[in-house]
Amino acid sequence: MCFIFYENTWRRIAKRTIVVWKIGMLDGKKFRPLCQNSFSYRKRVPTKKINLKIESNLISWIRKGYHSIVSWKAARELYPTFDKEHLEKPGIHCVGKFLIPAGSEYYKNNRGFIVSETIIWTGYTMSVHARKYEV
Repeated sequence: MCFIFYENTWRRIAKRTIVVWKIGMLDGKKFRPLCQNSFSYRKRVPTKKINLKIESNLISWIRKGYHSIVSWKAARELYPTFDKEHLEKPGIHCVGKFLIPAGSEYYKNNRGFIVSETIIWTGYTMSVHARKYEV
């Protein structure tokens, strides 16, 4: 997954903790993203900081970083657009609640996507079919 720059994309430093959402699945007591699922998140454990590097050709993008979505509703609406390969992965598919800590660098575009240098999974998830789970 790449964060793509569109009109009105901006770099910020979080003045306060920001709530964001990711689509994924529960894997025991870990959250694994549906895309790029070689990585998993542990409850309340901050991730390693990643240097957000802008790459460009005809468009600009950030490949490495913690990609997320600004609202639960937008994440849930995005879920059916995943390709069949991702949707057929076994497990409880859900939307996880994450935090971008205050002081973190992040980019946000006008399509509701964010990429940040670090992120924390709260442990809270909600099924894409609207049932709640807590790990």
